[in-house]
Amino acid sequence: MSTARSSPGSADTRGVDAAEIRQRLVHESRRGLGLGRQLLEMAETEARRRGCFQIPLATHSFQAPEFYLRLGYEVVDSVPDYPRGHQHVLLRKRLNQE
Repeated sequence: MSTARSSPGSADTRGVDAAEIRQRLVHESRRGLGLGRQLLEMAETEARRRGCFQIPLATHSFQAPEFYLRLGYEVVDSVPDYPRGHQHVLLRKRLNQE
């Protein structure tokens, strides 16, 4: 997990305060055991501890967007035919809504 925060006096004054999850994988033999949910919950807990208010992440339509939707993530954008025949999906979870 990476976090982006602006600090007082920094050149970036946008106040990002977000955690981004870039890579996640549960081996096929371990799927269905709740490990993916546990990993995301741990990342969300750490993001809250760091003062982040949202977590954006990207996936593809052939991966597991429904999994993230069940965990409270919302689709904020998508790119059709990336890769061809599928969608690249950007999701976000707002942490301050819990």
